[in-house]
Amino acid sequence: MGRRRDGIAKVPATSAFVADVAGRHRAGDLVLLDALHAIQGRRGHLSRRDLEALSYHARVPLATLHGTASFYPNFRMTGPAPRIAVKVCTSLPCRLRGAERLLAGLTERFAPMAGVEVRGCQCLGICEKAPAVSVNGSPRGPASVEGILQGMGQGRLPRTARPRASRYESLARYRRAGGYDVLERLRRGEWDATAIVSVLKASGLRGMGGAGFPTGMKWEFVLRESATPKYVVCNADESEVGTFKDRTFLEETPHALLEGLLLAATAIGAREAVLYVREEYLTARANLAKAIRELRSAGLLDSGPPTRVVVGAGAYICGEETAMFESIEGKRPEPRLRPPYPAQVGLWGKPTLIQNVETLVRVPQILRKGPEWYRSAGRNGASGIKRFAVCGQVRRPGTYDVPLGIPAAELLSDHGGGMEDGGSAKAVFPGGLASGFLAADQMSTPMDFDPLARAGVMLGSGGVIAVGASVCAVDLAENALDFFAHESCGKCTPCRAGTEQLLRMVRALRSRGTPLDPGVVDDLASVMVDTSICGLGTTAPIALRQALQRFPEEFEAHAQGRCLTGWCVR
Repeated sequence: MGRRRDGIAKVPATSAFVADVAGRHRAGDLVLLDALHAIQGRRGHLSRRDLEALSYHARVPLATLHGTASFYPNFRMTGPAPRIAVKVCTSLPCRLRGAERLLAGLTERFAPMAGVEVRGCQCLGICEKAPAVSVNGSPRGPASVEGILQGMGQGRLPRTARPRASRYESLARYRRAGGYDVLERLRRGEWDATAIVSVLKASGLRGMGGAGFPTGMKWEFVLRESATPKYVVCNADESEVGTFKDRTFLEETPHALLEGLLLAATAIGAREAVLYVREEYLTARANLAKAIRELRSAGLLDSGPPTRVVVGAGAYICGEETAMFESIEGKRPEPRLRPPYPAQVGLWGKPTLIQNVETLVRVPQILRKGPEWYRSAGRNGASGIKRFAVCGQVRRPGTYDVPLGIPAAELLSDHGGGMEDGGSAKAVFPGGLASGFLAADQMSTPMDFDPLARAGVMLGSGGVIAVGASVCAVDLAENALDFFAHESCGKCTPCRAGTEQLLRMVRALRSRGTPLDPGVVDDLASVMVDTSICGLGTTAPIALRQALQRFPEEFEAHAQGRCLTGWCVR
């Protein structure tokens, strides 16, 4: 078969289907990631033969194709695909609700069955329904061994990934409440980009995806750039453990997001607006596509830039903005060194405005109601409102729109219904695993950017994970490290080697009683924080560092072969 000097496979396509996919890619109608999805959707996996055919017709080096496809956990590089593929989420919210026992039970029951595959996986994005599983690509929960077996017997397990029914705000209903009025005013010249930036600055809106950068300032940076073309990218890949708030916007009110996206694209004069959506979000993707069809039928996309939806493939690192650009461009999604920043050199090397879903949803609300409305909605000195995703060991997991600055204890008790056991939380992650956690004596901390930073944690993505008193701090640290070690892209040594080394140290403590040296942990963590390329490496050690500081007696007990809480000997 072989390759030519330029790396392009020599073999012509043997399939009209792959040739068509390749032709669409070369014509710009399909990004490389979508081409790989199309082939796997038809074949069940990505065979070498199909990759060679795609390489030949799309004029993409075979090494590039294989290197890109093999990076993503959701692409299957060998076949045939199993008749039933069950993935059990083992990330923290699901582990807190029995994922370990569920995985063991499903493995035992399905082991003798031909054509059935069971394996663990990282977060599936339905943390409020823990423990979660994915059956042939369709996430569901809360799951049980009996429920999966009954579904098999009654033919209720999906053969292919499919969305479920959900609430959906139609274009007609959204417009009755004033939807798209601001966009039409901007297109008519009644607003201009400078005025919008001024309003966003006055409102105090900050990015709701993790970093919390001032939104108006980010828009202004892109506007100042003279290079063209410019792009707008919406980060809807939401893969942080415990975070599912953006999924609910996409499922229920996609027009609120699309108006914000089109406002941004129009304001900066973007050539294209790109939505990068998580693959596991089947219903969100279906409802987003429906909303785009409604817009197109109503003529609201006629005068704006084209809007493209790109579907991810299960890689957490793609939530990092520069890795997302690499993914959209068809490369291995590894973060870029910064500077330059996306406002100067982003997608396709051009000035790019990138925002997450919730941030874009808030923009038209603020422009309609005014900056003072948004500023006054906060508490304890905070500006604005925030949708928190609350999960873990609480009675009422779900999403809640609350004032920024609400105390953590109030969020858990008044909205999350309190802890399941009626006790108090041992730890609360305010922004997913990467944020660090508040301990029991910090529950009065306002859930806002600066107060949380002073407490040593981050607001981050707003994925609140509540951990009860019975959970072992050593297990908590191991679960966090296992996630980050699995999701590290491997590009930089501090993150790649550091996450693995810390994980080995904690596992040696649990399995052999090998004591952890806090000084060694601190030195290694400091190197990771100071030298990692992106936020994954800088945040990966946080949970272990805090657990060692807050619960040293639990680590000491494990060195003696005991678990103080009994969690590890269940």
